[in-house]
Amino acid sequence: MSVQNTLALRRWATPLTIVTSVLVGISGVMMFFHLGEGLIKGMHEWIGLLMVAAVVTHIVVHVKPFKRHFSQRAALSVMFAVLLVSGSLLDFGDGGSPMMAVIHSVEGAPITSLAELQQVSTQVLIDKLAAAGFTTVSEDMSLNQIAEQSQAHPKELLGIVFSK
Repeated sequence: MSVQNTLALRRWATPLTIVTSVLVGISGVMMFFHLGEGLIKGMHEWIGLLMVAAVVTHIVVHVKPFKRHFSQRAALSVMFAVLLVSGSLLDFGDGGSPMMAVIHSVEGAPITSLAELQQVSTQVLIDKLAAAGFTTVSEDMSLNQIAEQSQAHPKELLGIVFSK
């Protein structure tokens, strides 16, 4: 690749990588908490594909620094850790993901158990949920039950219950 072509690619590859990363990041967080999921799902998927093209182009333009990361212990450790966590989050539908099993267990546990897990009083969690608009909560209810009754998603409640 000529220097002129590399410079031309660099002019748009980095800004495209930045903007697509931000959009996919924001929409991914929204989808995780089931906020506007129907509105953003298609955008998230298409911008995600554009982001892949932008990242590949960015790597081509910066191939030497990219290769250097594979010889650095810290960089390899970070990459390995992310791959390990990603693998633990895969859900094959047969309950095969340990991380998803933990999340489902937490969503199905009563508020009293979640309070114990966090070493706070049950009332602290009930107050957190009430402050977020979930007012008909009892200590024997699970996040799944509260979410169902409130037409919310359990992951939204997880974010509330485990916030500092």
